[in-house]
Amino acid sequence: MIRDDVKPLLSSFSEEQCRLLHNSSLEILRRTGVRVHHPEALALLADAGARVEDETLVKLPADLVESVLHRAPTALTLCVRGSEEPAFRLSGSRSSFGPGSDCPNILDPAGGTRRRFKWADLYACYRMVNQLPEMDFLMSMGIPEDISGRAYLAQFALMLNSSRKPIVFVCDDAQDCR
Repeated sequence: MIRDDVKPLLSSFSEEQCRLLHNSSLEILRRTGVRVHHPEALALLADAGARVEDETLVKLPADLVESVLHRAPTALTLCVRGSEEPAFRLSGSRSSFGPGSDCPNILDPAGGTRRRFKWADLYACYRMVNQLPEMDFLMSMGIPEDISGRAYLAQFALMLNSSRKPIVFVCDDAQDCR
């Protein structure tokens, strides 16, 4: 069950400040653009009406950005992994909470000293997040020094085995993502 009443509402900007920020963003996308290095994405953007310059520089007209924003859903419910049970809803000013990503260090809970993350720390952290109803999703949290090779894959596997909450993950490349 989703409990919106137990989460605080966060607001950093006034409506006017949000409007000014949005308009400034539209201007940056129109005049300065953004670099896109994926050929298929470049083709899709060009077909949609964006201007592609210098092979990878994409300049987006405000009306294109606005039309896409208006077609985007205003709310999205994320479910408990492997089920249709709602975990939390992304909408409006509702806040969602979870841990951070990929810290190299941890403040040791036993000794209070700063040290490098270890595999056992990740496991303990993931189990703790899984038990906290205030945490909506699970994220990788730390980079364990005692894992060699593709650490992100190991982190992801541990997250899958430690929680059914929605996962936010980091990967090295498209192969990792698949």
